[in-house]
Amino acid sequence: MDLKSVVEGFRNVTAVRGVSDAWQWSPAPGLNFVGALAPGSAPMLFQMSYRGERDGRMDEAAVVFSRQRADGLADPTRAMNAVGGFSAPGYRFDVLAALPPKVHRHYEYENPGLDPFVRVVFPGYTCEFAGDESEEEVLALRRLLNPSVLAREPVPYLKMRFDNTRTQARSRGSARGFARHAMFHHELGELEGSPGSFVEFENRHHEVWRVEWDSGLVLTGAGIEGARRLGLAELRAFADERLRGEGNLA
Repeated sequence: MDLKSVVEGFRNVTAVRGVSDAWQWSPAPGLNFVGALAPGSAPMLFQMSYRGERDGRMDEAAVVFSRQRADGLADPTRAMNAVGGFSAPGYRFDVLAALPPKVHRHYEYENPGLDPFVRVVFPGYTCEFAGDESEEEVLALRRLLNPSVLAREPVPYLKMRFDNTRTQARSRGSARGFARHAMFHHELGELEGSPGSFVEFENRHHEVWRVEWDSGLVLTGAGIEGARRLGLAELRAFADERLRGEGNLA
């Protein structure tokens, strides 16, 4: 497939100044696309989209990095490739993540012949990715991160499961699943006065901790000898640090 001709046929397409084989286009007001061909003979298009005002600095950073790190972004052995070292003026992103066709399916209906040649990329933060996510996990993580918003804050990788004997709230099944941080902190607060209740959580390094109520909050897990009794504020601070990959419990 002649990807260059295909892209140059997109609506409202223009070349990205100073970058070869790179373009930006906007199929609708407030919806911005930018893309670049991978260097070499194999046809491949790295494509990013975001909402709001177009930011030329982000466009340039994304296409330049995509071309420079094409091999890592297109690694076929993973359901998502998050490559570190990315940066764009005015942002704190430090990773560019790429999704293969079997995950993004961006052109599955609109242009199925193009879909196999496209890698959808988006900027992110190191703390958001484990690097070994399955296809199902990537889809769940993508919904949590909301990658079409450039002004977003980091969403540290968090898997959890819980069971509360007092409120009767519990997670489904025996496996930990991706969860929003607001829900996680809510369930930590609900443990008080709930004997037999627990919240279990996991960070991107697959370190796991468990909090139970036993006349107080009791923490066990990675890096902790035995068990520690903590107040709720101290427990929340510890959890936030470990999910960001920072800090230790003294």
